[in-house]
Amino acid sequence: MSRADEINARVPIVAHETLGVDCCGCLFVRLKGADQAEIICNECGVVVRTLPVDEVEAAVQKLSET
Repeated sequence: MSRADEINARVPIVAHETLGVDCCGCLFVRLKGADQAEIICNECGVVVRTLPVDEVEAAVQKLSET
């Protein structure tokens, strides 16, 4: 299992539409190099946020609370 797969297994599933957009996709984490991560939509492909990989789990958790 890749590091990105491990992170995605730990974070909650967040519907993209909860961010106020008309999209039926869900957000997931994609690693970008060794120290950066992107929160991206699996349907429309939009990058919601780019941040350090050590902050991504907390960021997705916060998004799930909106």
